[in-house]
Amino acid sequence: MTGKVNCMEILFLSISMVCTAVLISCGTAAEKKLEEETAVTVRTEVLVRSSMHTYIETDGSVEAENSVKVYPDIAGRITESLTDLGSSVKKGDILAYVDPSTPGTKYELSRVTAPIAGSILSVPLPAGSAVTQQTAVTTIGNLSSLRIKSFIPERFVAQLKTGLPADVTLEAYPGITFKAAVRRISPVVDELSRTKEIILAFTVPDNRVNSGMFADVKLFLQTYADTLSVPDTALVVRNGRTVVYTAEPDAKASEHEVTTGISVDGRTQIVSGLKEGAKVIIEGQSTLLNGSMIQDIGSTGVEKK
Repeated sequence: MTGKVNCMEILFLSISMVCTAVLISCGTAAEKKLEEETAVTVRTEVLVRSSMHTYIETDGSVEAENSVKVYPDIAGRITESLTDLGSSVKKGDILAYVDPSTPGTKYELSRVTAPIAGSILSVPLPAGSAVTQQTAVTTIGNLSSLRIKSFIPERFVAQLKTGLPADVTLEAYPGITFKAAVRRISPVVDELSRTKEIILAFTVPDNRVNSGMFADVKLFLQTYADTLSVPDTALVVRNGRTVVYTAEPDAKASEHEVTTGISVDGRTQIVSGLKEGAKVIIEGQSTLLNGSMIQDIGSTGVEKK
């Protein structure tokens, strides 16, 4: 009888252990499923070093490097114009004739000649135009060397220096960028416009660029090389602190207080608080806390090995 009881007890204990194991297994699976359901969906970006550039955007006009305005030697009325816009001329070529005669008088026609060789850059005054010795008949310049004249607001003057690079775009060639650099900076600030004139030279001459074209100029002021940056959206303010969350191997979020630097085009420089290679959470971070469970649905950048 005792032997039978012991067997029954052993059988009962075995069944109990199996049931307990099953319950534990079920409980673990349920907990895991709950964790997956409560995990915050995020997207990440691998933190890598790159260069950041501060810049200003302005406009300018393309003009000949060397150009002069042509004036008549005497007042009168133009009787004949011998050139057109874009015409090539040699030094001494006759550009127009001016009749200095007045009612009741008759004088010999005065010639207007080219003081330099080059191309006609402005539309010559037509026949019949009244001129004085202060009236420019046309402008001559050398089209083999073009430049851009632009004006920079006074608040950026301290950052100006020769050699600063610029990207130039022209309305005639959308989507094409022409490289240029600052060649000369005016020593004075215009009192009325509160701007300073700068002259930029094209890095590589291009025959597609014509004098008189309107230019959009993106002038790069400072370069921060080999620096870390994150999208502005990755920054979260917590109790007066600026923090960034990273995705850790255990599928949890880790909070990092950071020191930030410049912000350019939707990205902010990270001065301290993060290391290269970290997986920064750039979407879904607004509801996170340190240690929150996360589910990373995608990452950009190259993960540091």
